[in-house]
Amino acid sequence: MKDEMLDSGLLEKFIPEFFGYGNLAGHIWFIGMEEGGGTNLQEVRDRLNIWEKRGRRRVEDANGYHVAIGMGRLFGPNAEEQRTWAKLIRVILAYQNAIADIAGPITQDQVRRYQASQFGDPNEPYAFLELFPLPSPGIGVWNYGAGQAIARESWTNIGYLQTRVAYRRHVAPVRIQSLRALIDAHRPNAVICYGKSYRRYWNRLAGFNWPAGGELYKGPDFPDTRFMLLPHPTPQFRQIPNAVFEQAGTTIARTIG
Repeated sequence: MKDEMLDSGLLEKFIPEFFGYGNLAGHIWFIGMEEGGGTNLQEVRDRLNIWEKRGRRRVEDANGYHVAIGMGRLFGPNAEEQRTWAKLIRVILAYQNAIADIAGPITQDQVRRYQASQFGDPNEPYAFLELFPLPSPGIGVWNYGAGQAIARESWTNIGYLQTRVAYRRHVAPVRIQSLRALIDAHRPNAVICYGKSYRRYWNRLAGFNWPAGGELYKGPDFPDTRFMLLPHPTPQFRQIPNAVFEQAGTTIARTIG
């Protein structure tokens, strides 16, 4: 039975300590709901073990980490497109084009090349973080505990991981507090939260009730940081136009420079 479960001690270190990829000293941060993946027990076990072996970093080098867990196909000359990353990369490329006063469309090849060599690189001025730390194939799947009616598997006996609802209730306050502390310590110019169905969490993170619209807003808690709310790049039942993300990049450039 032990071989069919995750290491509880390591799992409970990972949950409060791992936040994502890139560079916390970067001036633009992206914060999503949770990372995709987690399709099988061995994949999640590899993620935890490699994270431990690499020094339990708060943020990882996306390329090196994914190569180490056997997902190097997302990087390098033949990189497979990761759909969520691709939309976030459009924000970055549009931002860079606006700063450099470069006109013209952003091509899929440009997006792929950025992903292949630069996404989540600790030397780039961007961070890609997650509110909830455990990877999952989708919000309709929960493999970590047996208490979920639609659970496919049960990978741990930790009480608060038996359902997604219990997990969110237990983890959200701790993660939000930690993310707020990171924002306060590093003072990024812009924090882009994506996934509007999670607005209640983003309100608590930013410290204000988010107005409608895709502009950058300042709240009372972080005078050096502006916040933007975007739709999730890959919602289940509809497609968000690339223009939404490219316009966000242009808005950031015009607002923070």
